[in-house]
Amino acid sequence: MNNRTPRLELTWAGFDAAVDLIAAQCRWRDRPGVHAASADGEPLAAALSTRLGLSLLELAGPGMLLVDATPTEALQEKASSWGDVEAWVWVDTSSRGRWPSVMKACGPAVLLFPWRRQFLPGFDD
Repeated sequence: MNNRTPRLELTWAGFDAAVDLIAAQCRWRDRPGVHAASADGEPLAAALSTRLGLSLLELAGPGMLLVDATPTEALQEKASSWGDVEAWVWVDTSSRGRWPSVMKACGPAVLLFPWRRQFLPGFDD
């Protein structure tokens, strides 16, 4: 029996699909901008900022679209500090699946995001 934690390798194509889905489903388009809750959320924030024509916010603030790769303490803290934000994650790894997300991870998994992989020519062009 194999007791290893499943490994989920996310791709740039999946990232593009996640950006499209979040952009299509976020509730308000007139937000002041997009903010990444942590460093792992920065690629998602930058892509959504461009896709939605919103500013990329360096600092958290009211009314922002708050994003991260997965639920983090920073996401939780910033979402609860500003009551009028809309928060999204690419992969919801929380036990209750409480975050709006593109995917839900059921049970423990090792997530490998495309920006955490070394470039391999032809891997997922």
